[in-house]
This record gives sequence, C-alpha cells and structure tokens, in this order.
Amino acid sequence: MSKAVIWTLIVTALFVMGCDKDNPYEDFTKEQLSRSVSEKYEAISNFAQPISCTDPAEWHLTEIESVCYPFPLAYHESVDKRKLTALIQDYNLLMEVYRPLVSPYIDCLGYGEPKGVACGEGKPLVQY
Repeated sequence: MSKAVIWTLIVTALFVMGCDKDNPYEDFTKEQLSRSVSEKYEAISNFAQPISCTDPAEWHLTEIESVCYPFPLAYHESVDKRKLTALIQDYNLLMEVYRPLVSPYIDCLGYGEPKGVACGEGKPLVQY
C-alpha cells in the first residue's frame, strides 16, 4: 500500500470518529430535561457568582444558551474560567435537546446588546 492510501485511510478514520459525538441528553424525558436544566443552571449561577456584587469592575459577561437564544451571564473574576466554560458547554448540550421541546410554547422577546454589569442588592445585574 502506498503512503498516500494509508494517510487517506487514517484521515478518513479520524474524520468519522470525530463526527460520532452523541449528545448524552438525547434519551432524557422532557421531565428529566426540565429538571436537569434547572439544576445545572442553578449550579452554574452559584459557581459564577460566589460572592455578593459590590464592585461591578470585578464582574464579566459570558454567554449561556436559553430556550430562545444565547443570553449574557455575569461571573466574578475570581472563578475558574475553564471550569465555568466546561459547565456552560455541558449545559448548552442539554439545551440542544431541550429547546425544540419547549420553544414552540415560549414567547421569545429580544434583548439589546449587554453593556456591562451593575450591582443591585448584592447581585450582579446585566445592563442593556
């Protein structure tokens, strides 16, 4: 076998294996999905917002999926950004399965672009 044929087979095998990514939430019931969405969002919020908001300069924004579209989530600068990103990526996989089940019943009103974070009653508030 020539080197070109071997490399073609290797690249094809890697491509096929890379495309075989099943969503771990595909077999969940609607009730399981709903419960998981609530639990995971609460866990992400608690992780992202571990302290009271007193100085808006210490807070940043990232995006997290919702039933309608991505929306901004405020997180404190002290959180581990890699762990936060991993939690959000897992949550977004869950939303890929959950969204089609509930979005036909939700009125998705748009928001403007987020301008930053303000503090109100100890909570970070996204400003538009």
